[in-house]
This record gives sequence, structure tokens and C-alpha cells, in this order.
Amino acid sequence: MKRIYLFVLSTILLTSVLSAQITWTDISTQYDLPASIALYEGDQANPVLKAWYLEIDVSDTNYVLTAFLNDPTIGPEGIVAFSERVGAAAAINGGFFDLVSNASFSAIVNDNELLAKNIAAVTRSGQSYPVTRAFFSIDENRQMSVDWIYHFGNSIGEMLGFTQPAQNAQGAPAATPIQSEGIAFPELLGGIGGGPSLVRNGQIDITYTEEVFWESGVGLDVDNPRTAVGWTADQRAIFLVVDGRQIASSGADLTELAQMMIDLGCMEAMNLDGGGSTQMAVNGTLINRPEGGDFMRPIPSILAVVHRDSLQDPQMGLEEIIDTEDSTRVSLIGVDWFETANAGSYGNSASLLHAIGDGSATAEYRLDLGPATTAEVFAWWVSAFNRASDTPIIVDHQGGRDTIRVDQTTSGAQWNSLGTYQFAGDSSDRVTISNAAVTNSFVVADAIRIVSEDPQVGIDITRHPLPKTPQLAIESFPNPFNPSTTIRYTLRENAPVSLTIYNLLGQIVATLVDEEQRAGQYRLQWQANALPGGIYFAQLSDGRQTRALKLVLMK
Repeated sequence: MKRIYLFVLSTILLTSVLSAQITWTDISTQYDLPASIALYEGDQANPVLKAWYLEIDVSDTNYVLTAFLNDPTIGPEGIVAFSERVGAAAAINGGFFDLVSNASFSAIVNDNELLAKNIAAVTRSGQSYPVTRAFFSIDENRQMSVDWIYHFGNSIGEMLGFTQPAQNAQGAPAATPIQSEGIAFPELLGGIGGGPSLVRNGQIDITYTEEVFWESGVGLDVDNPRTAVGWTADQRAIFLVVDGRQIASSGADLTELAQMMIDLGCMEAMNLDGGGSTQMAVNGTLINRPEGGDFMRPIPSILAVVHRDSLQDPQMGLEEIIDTEDSTRVSLIGVDWFETANAGSYGNSASLLHAIGDGSATAEYRLDLGPATTAEVFAWWVSAFNRASDTPIIVDHQGGRDTIRVDQTTSGAQWNSLGTYQFAGDSSDRVTISNAAVTNSFVVADAIRIVSEDPQVGIDITRHPLPKTPQLAIESFPNPFNPSTTIRYTLRENAPVSLTIYNLLGQIVATLVDEEQRAGQYRLQWQANALPGGIYFAQLSDGRQTRALKLVLMK
């Protein structure tokens, strides 16, 4: 999500009494940081204050800014162990969570995959308030943004942004957000939820009441340890931590925190979890002093800067996305294509609709992949009740022609697999969406995605996270679930893999994987429609190690 800002110099030069007295010292050379990451230490005498901030030039393509969710098979971790495990050059703690279960209450996006959601509603004095809470994101073009988000489902495509928060007031809950008024995100390198938003258009704009933070541990006017993230006009990310509740550092309230971010040049900024969770690590070293010492509260999420080499996914060699706005590779046949008014389109252009008919209207995508390769094909569309449930998508490949009928009344605003094919790599490779459907009113054409696991293809893409340890890891989202959950697992080496689901009696209820697989990250969906509600266990084995994950099916 991109915005154009108009602002006056006096706004940027406005400085609070607190932050004007902070003396900042560049201590980057003490931590062997690359030129694109700088670390500053701040001191203030009256009131006494200790703070640190990282300034990250996100245009450095050797590094990626993204968020991580803790691995439940490892157990709770403080920021040093967490950041070292994912290979982070620098990191800060993420959003809010349950202290008992360590479950995240804030959104986490890693490599355009939604790992956790922002809380959808909170209860105050017996009243339920739907909340759109703040979310910091960076997209594949390295554009940063702070938005208010609401989840209309469990997929990344159903996480929509809003230009203002739901207008809650104490005693007067706002209406539940309307999906058609939300804005779909482009593909994201990463994102982290939290709140409240602190800075908008280079000015203090704290949406504390709208995001319903009263009667919570996030005090508005109380000096506390704080963590914040924001971005500057010259596209640098700012990670800030402020120690508090200590003799050496009094802490900051939210207004003071917002002013600090403005003084550091932020156009937008938001608050993250604070208090004992406030933590910053650089190259495996704890920078601040949470709770006055080096004890690190276990946290479920971090926002981190990682070297792109540590994110290389060896099973992916190519990723191409072709949108209908690309007239050099997409041809529209038929004069009556028109843009949808519904939210959820891919990229900056709206999905295109055409009335069902005899197949004379088509959207033809020329793949032009270069070398011959085996690749999986995905399609993106905006779903609605009047879309065809039998839209034909035709794939021309080296082995001939396949027609896949897709139901466009559902599964919108996400990538939907059409299968894997061997492509010749020349002009004969095509994907065509036809209006030769017979149900409902319209077919939809939007973006097509081609993903190849052939390392010989050699097209440079954004790389996927491959944690350094452990050798074997497994997680799922959502969990608890009904009736399906996405299981994601990581292999550090090529291995014979089995992934089996057991019930409480130790009986096998499903075998999801039983094959030799290459090192990398994998994800698949388990549908448990036919099973009764209860506790199940997913057991992952690579022939040397075994990991188990508890799954709760709620019916």
C-alpha cells in the first residue's frame, strides 16, 4: 500500500522537550554491522533515559526485513536465541501475546505467508469492540507502510488494510469492518502487528482509543519500557527500544515515544509490545536491559533484518507473476471486459470480469519462461456470489492442453493452484481464461503465477526463509482449527520424509507425506472434515529425527 505525503518543514522540525535532550551516539562499529544498518545509543540526563535505535537502509538487496513466529517445537525463546536461530543481523520484539501460552495476538507475515493474525475483537466492561489494529509492512518493492488491518479469513489475501481505524469510543463500539472497503496488500516480504499507531504524515496521531487499548497494559500516559517501528521519507526503517521502570532509565509514554520517532524522521510509526518484552539484539548480543538486567522474557515474534543468503530456498528456481495490466504478455479477446468494484484484486489493477458465454472472450497469458522447466501454475481472482463456479482455465504445455474448471465464487484474493506442468520454454506455453462457463454471471481474469523448482532456470527472486536450526521443524496455522489447517515444515537436508496424523489412541488417521524430499520449506493443507473434534498429533520424521505437533480440531 503506497501513499503520497504533503507536509511542511515546520512539522518535521517540531521537537519535544524530552527528545531534544537525548544525545545519540553511533555505536555501529562495536557490532560489525554492514553499511546499510546503523545502531545508535541515546542518553538523557533529566529525566534519566536510555534508548537505542536501528536505522536500516531497506534498499540494500543483500538484506531482507521480515517477521518471524517462534517454532513451537523449540519452546519459548528470548530475543538472542530467537534472532540467532533465524540468522538475524538485528531484531526487535514483535507484537502482543499471551504470557501463559506464548500465542501471538498480533499479525505476523513472513515472505507473504500469514503466520498469525491480529486480534479481531476485545471486550471492555461487558461490551465487545471490533478492532482494526496497526500493522507495519514492507512489500517486495521494499515500500514500507503502517496501516490498520482486519482479517476476513485465515489467508494472506483475506487480510485487508484500511486508511483509518474502526471508530471505537469508550462505551460506543464501532461497526465491524466491511470487507469491500478494505484494500488488499501487494506481496509482502514481511509484516508485524501491534498498536496503537503513533505517527501519521510526520505528525503525532495516536489511535489509542480507536484501537481499544484502554484497560489494557499499554498505558497512554505512563512511563514504560517501549518498542516502536516506523519508516522515514527516504525509505529507511527505524527500530526503537526505550528502557524503563529502572533507576537508569525512567521510560516513555506513548506521546513521548511518538515524538522520538518523528525526531528520527519517521513519516509513519507504530507501537509494539513493551514492558518486559522490550528487547533488541544485534549479531546475537542483547543491546538494551529489559527489566534492568539481561533476563529476556520469551517472546513469540520478532521483526528482523536477515541476510538474503540465509533465506535461500533451494527448491525454488523461478517465480513469475503476470498481471492483466501487462499488455506485452496478456491479450484480452472480446470487447466487454470490465473492472470489478470488489476488493481483493492482485497488485494495483482491478480484476477483470466478462459475462459467461461461448468461449469467444478470453484472457491469454504468454509465459515466455525461457528454458524448458517443470512449474506449478497458480491463479488469482476476486470472488463473489455472481462469479462462475465452472470458469475454464486452459493450460497449454509441452505435453498438450489441459482445461481446469475453477469455482470463482470462493477462494478469492489468494493464489489457487492449477497443477504442475512441463513447459517447453517457448511461445507455445500459455494460460488462457475463457468465458465458456454456464453457471452464474461472470468469469474473472486477474494474475497468473508460475513457480518452478528447477534451479537451472536461474531467475532471481525474493528468497524464502530457511532457519539455521533445528534440522527439522513443524508448525501449523490456524491451531485450533475447523475444518482445515495449513501445516508448514522445514528440512535442513534432503531426506525421506513422512508426515502422519495420529489420534489420541495412537491410530493413524491420515498420511500426508511419504516420499524423498529436498531441503527447504514445505506447506500443505490438512482437511479434517470427516473427523470428530478433539486432539490430534502431526508427526514429522526425516529418518533420523522426529518432531510432533499437537493439533486441536474444534467442532
